[in-house]
Amino acid sequence: MTLDRKSLDFIRETARRHAEAGTWLLVYVINAVNGKRPEWSPITDARHSAAADAIGQVSSLEEHKASLRQQNEEISLIGEPPALLIIKANLFGAIEVLGCTMLMTAFGYPRPENIFFGVAAAAGIFALVGLSRRARDPWKYAGLAALALIAVTISRMRMDDVQSDADGAHWALAIITLLASLGPAFLAEPVLRKLVALFPSLIRRYHTRREHDALDKSITKAHELRNGIAAEIADHDEKRVLITANYTLAFNERCGELGLPPHYPTDDDVA
Repeated sequence: MTLDRKSLDFIRETARRHAEAGTWLLVYVINAVNGKRPEWSPITDARHSAAADAIGQVSSLEEHKASLRQQNEEISLIGEPPALLIIKANLFGAIEVLGCTMLMTAFGYPRPENIFFGVAAAAGIFALVGLSRRARDPWKYAGLAALALIAVTISRMRMDDVQSDADGAHWALAIITLLASLGPAFLAEPVLRKLVALFPSLIRRYHTRREHDALDKSITKAHELRNGIAAEIADHDEKRVLITANYTLAFNERCGELGLPPHYPTDDDVA
């Protein structure tokens, strides 16, 4: 660090005048050129106090990191990334809705009724599939019976729609219709089951991550403030040394010219 020319001239001229007057006023010159020394004061400064409190939360930040690691391990036990499960669920859901909408169109429903009834049918099929897959639940048999009734009804209606003498055409259309209307729901059911099991963990991880990020940001800003104050203090002290050296040199030069004894700074002068 170096002092600018204006400050150097002021220090030297002032030191020479002080020497002529026989007064050693180094502290006055330091304060005039360097200003008040910065300080880290959590007791008197609200910003410093808040930063000190944030820095004291490092242990809490480590707890959040440990919690995030534990939650990630719990989520990884499912065997598939949550993003992939969500993509699968949306894909199967879209196929199911599309198949049911096409089925309603084949039954003669115009737009937008075919879309409305297609979405309703898809939702109903998803609910029945989920009910039929429940373990040790008496209602699962009701779900299976309802799905069987839907399958027979759809197959029968689609077979009657085929204007062909070939039995193969009847059965082919019936099978394709069944696969399009019921297949995606059965494929989506285990995916949705995994997502439902993951949902509490995902919610906890989301909130923990938000708290972690907010705390980490707060601690980072607090360290930046404290480090900035420390840098300002270091710059101030370095500049004070330069002021002291230049003042002492100019003061003693003038003392020598006047035949006076030299004077050197004491601890009280530079404190």
